[in-house]
Amino acid sequence: MPDWLDPFELEGVEDSEEVELTTDGEGSWSWSGGLVAAGVPTDWLLYSEQHTGSPVTITGGRLTMAHCTFKWALTVDGSGIEAPEQARFAGVAVSRAPEAVLAESDLPGLNRISEELGLIDRPDRWSDSYRRFRWLGFFRVEAAVIGMVYGEYYAGDGMLVVGIHGEVGRVLARTHMGGC
Repeated sequence: MPDWLDPFELEGVEDSEEVELTTDGEGSWSWSGGLVAAGVPTDWLLYSEQHTGSPVTITGGRLTMAHCTFKWALTVDGSGIEAPEQARFAGVAVSRAPEAVLAESDLPGLNRISEELGLIDRPDRWSDSYRRFRWLGFFRVEAAVIGMVYGEYYAGDGMLVVGIHGEVGRVLARTHMGGC
């Protein structure tokens, strides 16, 4: 797995400011403060309920406000990719094709894994204990099974990358997508 992001400081960036990134067209992204990422693939494959490996190309990027924090936002040329009207679009983009794309039914221990990882919905939207989880996709990569989870919380959203081995799951990575 490549190291794309280099550590950098956000000195001089106001809380409401968006920072546009520039690219050299070969996978390096910069801003006025210096290099942000190198070796970022341009071409990706999108998997969602409607798409099974549809090609997308990264065309731009920026650092933008997301509630009380900053997040990365990438723009893509998704010619031919249709999203449901008036709906939040959820999917997973990968930089190389997985060995296999699996269905929930291919993972008989998924309910147990969800419970053990605490991925249990709490539907009271107006309570600070509100949580809703959605598995976005399952992929076999180098003989490992990886599951992607979108989590919606009272104070923001997040993504989890879960390694699955039989009926055991382990969170491999977690990212906060914005919130307070």
